[in-house]
Amino acid sequence: MWRALLAAVFAGSMALGTMGCGEESAPPPPEKKQSKIEGVIKKAGEEVKKGVEEVKKDAEDVKKAVEDATK
Repeated sequence: MWRALLAAVFAGSMALGTMGCGEESAPPPPEKKQSKIEGVIKKAGEEVKKGVEEVKKDAEDVKKAVEDATK
């Protein structure tokens, strides 16, 4: 009888152990803070993109003006 009870307890503990009972999930990774240098680089990149768009627009205007002048 003791053997059967011990076997049942052992089997139950093995079943609970394989189900992951009592395990905690890993905490989410902390949010990465942006350093000052990364912020400056990001702002500079945005300004460069804006400048490129303006130059493209101006180049199109010049191209149209040249085409109109040569007609």
